[in-house]
Amino acid sequence: MAIQYPGRQERRAEQPIADLMVLADRICDVLRGQPEMPMTFFGHSMGALEDFEVGRRLEADGHGPSWLFASRCRAPSACRDEGFHLLDDARLMAQVRRLNGTNLAVLADEGLMRATLPALLRADCSGRRGL
Repeated sequence: MAIQYPGRQERRAEQPIADLMVLADRICDVLRGQPEMPMTFFGHSMGALEDFEVGRRLEADGHGPSWLFASRCRAPSACRDEGFHLLDDARLMAQVRRLNGTNLAVLADEGLMRATLPALLRADCSGRRGL
């Protein structure tokens, strides 16, 4: 099962959820409504943090994932609020370029960046404050 966050792809008309803990609660609500089955989580970048938080909540219910694979993300104990979400657009984009995780051709597409800046960058970066 794949999870599509609000504010992305076919859900781009929805308001992004900028609080990681709120997003984790909503994902847990959906998963708790599914038939019980073994689970393995894979999360990339912010998705790794999200998976960790969802896994903790489900584990507290006695139904956590058997495995959790985290990609391209610091350990939750090493996360910190870097304030990226508070930067103006130009400085935020400079930080994204510095991280060197996105193709420069994608970053050069002004229309795409204008469309994705709120959901993919500001909401994701502000959501990391929860850890």
